[in-house]
Amino acid sequence: YGCLSAVAEVLIALVDTPVAVVIGVVADFGTDRSSDDAGEGGGSGGGSGSYTISVAMRGTSGSEHVNLLVGGNTVASWTLSTSMNVYAASTTNSGGIGIQFDNDASGRDVQVDCIWLPNGQFQAENQSYNTGVWQNGSCGGSNSEWLHCNGMIGFSAYR
Repeated sequence: YGCLSAVAEVLIALVDTPVAVVIGVVADFGTDRSSDDAGEGGGSGGGSGSYTISVAMRGTSGSEHVNLLVGGNTVASWTLSTSMNVYAASTTNSGGIGIQFDNDASGRDVQVDCIWLPNGQFQAENQSYNTGVWQNGSCGGSNSEWLHCNGMIGFSAYR
């Protein structure tokens, strides 16, 4: 499935929120920046207007709840399906970007494939900040697209 490249099948615009959800396969948004490392800050780009963050992800049970954080503030929340879908939100916030899993339970895990920003595509497994992966007998580690525990994968800031 990769980090998705084809034409979008369905676009659902949510009324009264700045969030749009794309379900299915989407066009490649640009340059693959998979080797760009993350953490909770760093990076730069963009001016002061609104920009869109798109996230390809899925849950293992279909009841996983995920928040999109920018600069420590929640800009969107979703309950995931078991299919790899793309979820998108627009924001004017600046700061580090986080994909946060917050309702871990038996049988619930989140797979984050990648995110797209106006300056490129970033693979989750190439990010060094991951507090939700199960590695070495505990939660927290790096370089994984999985969130097995409540926690977050951190990506560099767009601006």
